[in-house]
Amino acid sequence: MPVIFCVGLRTSADYEFERAIAQMNRNLAPNVETIFLVSDPSLSHISSTIVRDILLYNGDISMFVLGRGENLDTKNQDRL
Repeated sequence: MPVIFCVGLRTSADYEFERAIAQMNRNLAPNVETIFLVSDPSLSHISSTIVRDILLYNGDISMFVLGRGENLDTKNQDRL
C-alpha cells in the first residue's frame, strides 16, 4: 500500500528542499509518494516557523491554522 505525503510549496527554495527529501524517501521506501501543492500567493508569507513562534509567545494563531488549531498542545511549547 502506498504512503502519500502532501507537501505545500511557497517558493522555489521550498521546492528544491522538498524535492531532495522526496527523492530520499523514495530511495528508502519505494512505496512512498510525495505530492506537491503550490500555495496561494496571498498566503505564501506564512510559515510553520512563524506560526510556532507566535504560539510560543501565546499569540493568536487562529488566522493561520484551519480547524485544528484549538487542539495544539501548548504545555509542551519548549518542544516547538
